[in-house]
Amino acid sequence: EKYEAFAARQKVTMSIALPYSPIPSYWRAKDYACPANQFYKSVLIRGTGRLADTPEEKAAALQALIEKHQPEGGYESISAEKPLYKKPIDEVAVYRIDPIRVDVRLSFGQDYKPEIRRELIRRLEERDGPMDRETAEEIRRTLG
Repeated sequence: EKYEAFAARQKVTMSIALPYSPIPSYWRAKDYACPANQFYKSVLIRGTGRLADTPEEKAAALQALIEKHQPEGGYESISAEKPLYKKPIDEVAVYRIDPIRVDVRLSFGQDYKPEIRRELIRRLEERDGPMDRETAEEIRRTLG
């Protein structure tokens, strides 16, 4: 289904979200559930889907991926001209979105008063759970 949509150059949407720390309601209000929150970064891309047209375009996309996920090297660079990669490049589908609209959202308590944000930073650093230090740093950025 995805292949057919991209091959037909249909309009597509892709969403990526990175959850940060959950904020329990009791950090802001005793016995009241509504202040519970989840901080995050997200991007929503709307555009035209298409398949990579050439072996060179596929190779460039695959090279970018390997550089991201294996920055230390330890492989021969990917190129459409190299015999080592000819068959894999021919057999793989590389999807691309030509963006029409991109929406980026960040939620780190920007609408909270500075004293509440400072208290959240303190509690996150004290709790020190997964993503808490990163969340505290993002909140710190909203303080300017």
